[in-house]
Amino acid sequence: MTFSVETHVQRIEESLTELSTFQPRTAEPAHVAHQYVGTVVDNSLALLVIAANALDGRSRNVSFSESRNWISLLQAVHRSFFASLHLAVERGLHDICEKVGSEVSSSAATQFDREYKKLFAVLETDVAIEQAKRFRNKCRPRTHPTFDDYLNVVLKLPNLALSREIQQTWRSFFRALSIVRNKASHSNPSLTNKEMDDLAKSGCSVMVSADDTLVLNARMYFQLVDHVLNFLDVVTESGEGVISEAHCTK
Repeated sequence: MTFSVETHVQRIEESLTELSTFQPRTAEPAHVAHQYVGTVVDNSLALLVIAANALDGRSRNVSFSESRNWISLLQAVHRSFFASLHLAVERGLHDICEKVGSEVSSSAATQFDREYKKLFAVLETDVAIEQAKRFRNKCRPRTHPTFDDYLNVVLKLPNLALSREIQQTWRSFFRALSIVRNKASHSNPSLTNKEMDDLAKSGCSVMVSADDTLVLNARMYFQLVDHVLNFLDVVTESGEGVISEAHCTK
């Protein structure tokens, strides 16, 4: 079904009206759990207003149920940016693999099957064998390839002839991007020692605050997009593919 601009605007207007009715219910002195939902509503109202204004050129305004909620709106933009950027690269990797005819499988499922076969080979009783089969059926990782599965296949394409060092540079960068994407989507921004080390290796130490939590700002977007495009230049052979360290400025 294809919607016209007018239909999109109408649906957004209706949503804005409906969502606004929740603000009194989710503002102080409501329970903090309700306020969390209210923050999501405020974020969505602001983003929908932007979308509607872009569609019909009007100048709608939106107000927050709590003035400090603009910070949460910015966090919502961060979540969208990092998740969308990661998804865009994964889709690009998928298309590259498909174009060159490279089959991509789940490395987690393959490793699980390998270890399961070793275990199965030493089982002696029928009871143990049945238990092992039930365990496999219940706990085997999904067979759908992950981002890293696609990345590893592309990095090893013969026509690219990338050195191990260059391959590791990109793995480190996308490991950092994955950490940021995941942490930006969780309520607890605390970073583990391993995550902080991985961010440092990719040149993104500025994303780590003094209290070992993830810190983000919009100035980081340019550097990350530039680095992603450099990577895509390399793997699609569509540009010079300059490889440089990813530095995120404050």
